[in-house]
Amino acid sequence: MDLSIEHIGLPAKDSAALAGWYQRVLGAKHLWDNGQNPPSSLLSLGAAWVEIYPATGSRPETADNKLAGFRHLALRVPSLDAAKAELEGRGVKFTDEPRPAAGGGRVLFFEDGEGNLLHLVERTGFLATDGQIKMRVSVPAIDTFCDSGERIIESRARCVSPVRPNILSKQKLTGGTPVPLPAYDFNCTGL
Repeated sequence: MDLSIEHIGLPAKDSAALAGWYQRVLGAKHLWDNGQNPPSSLLSLGAAWVEIYPATGSRPETADNKLAGFRHLALRVPSLDAAKAELEGRGVKFTDEPRPAAGGGRVLFFEDGEGNLLHLVERTGFLATDGQIKMRVSVPAIDTFCDSGERIIESRARCVSPVRPNILSKQKLTGGTPVPLPAYDFNCTGL
């Protein structure tokens, strides 16, 4: 089965106002709405979608991160400090300081226009990726020769099994002098 997350559903007290907040504050892009009042709409937020639709009721514990069920929407950013400054400029209030993230990095929680919990996450180390697990490693070199007779040194590595090795870096030897070729990040991908 080939699965991926397409969207998260977010019932809202005022679906039009909350959709506007996501567009204005987070830069979400409008994809679709049903043309009704109050509207149901789909917004693109990076690689994921958010479906905002009218709620039939609400609970005062919306922002309690310890209640059972889906509790927050995590938004990956390259720099937590830069994203925080930009969102503060758009009116977002942060009540806590950044703290360590599960799996490495830092997180910073905030609420949307209706009190739903979101957080910024800045990843470091093993989970610092754009959808795939990446890491830089130091590994022994493997000599190969191209059809042209040029000698290429390739570095290969393995991630946690089961994965296949991907090229990490290459150097071309010309007259015994290494010439760096473009470096490759190591992407852990399935077999």
